[in-house]
Formats: sequence, C-alpha cells, structure tokens
Amino acid sequence: PTYVAEKGGGPALDVYRLRDGVVESGLNAPVRSGDRLQLALQPGDFRRAYVLAPGEDGFVVLHSELVSTATLTRLSKSFLVDDAPGAETMVVVLSRVALSDDVLKNPPRVPTAEAWVQWLRFEREM
Repeated sequence: PTYVAEKGGGPALDVYRLRDGVVESGLNAPVRSGDRLQLALQPGDFRRAYVLAPGEDGFVVLHSELVSTATLTRLSKSFLVDDAPGAETMVVVLSRVALSDDVLKNPPRVPTAEAWVQWLRFEREM
C-alpha cells in the first residue's frame, strides 16, 4: 500500500521519497543511499508525533513534534538514507500525551490505548 489509514477518520500516514529532484509517494518504495524520506501524517485524535529508528540500545527518537491538523500534512523534518547495508526501519508513534523514554526506547508492535503505531521497513534497491 502507498497509504495507511484507519476507518472512521483515525490516523493516516504516507511517505514521500525524494531522489534526484523527483518526489514519489509510497510506503513500499525501495530506497538507496542519498534518498530523503518525508512522512505525512493525519493524526486523528492524537497530538504528538514521534519518529523512531533502531539504535544500539533500543530505539532512538529521530524527530518529535506537536501535530494538530485534519488533513494529511508533512512533518517539518525529512530523513536522509545513509549508506549502511540492509533495510531502513522507522517507527511512527502518535500519542495524546508525551511518552516516557522507556516506551519510546521499546515501542509497541501494535497500537495501544495510549499510542497509534506504524512500523515502516524500506528495502534497499539492488
């Protein structure tokens, strides 16, 4: 899918990839070193957005911001794909309140009462 959304007006997410001046939309687009990824969110009832990536000791916060919009809106930051081998993994977490470092270090695999979660995995182009 190129777009993830919940029925009934809940959160929605799309990913934009910028490569060589061309922007493409799609959650499953393969990536390569030098690509930039930008996330667009429609947060539903949620007001805080976190973007996480795997680190040496759990997940680390790449970006967080307050969000409040009824339309799909791009986050203020994009993410550069590095030249490390293997797939790129990111986790998007939406919440109504600030989440603890412990929750962010080990994000849930599925949505919970306090957080909407979407795991993203971008395969590398061969």
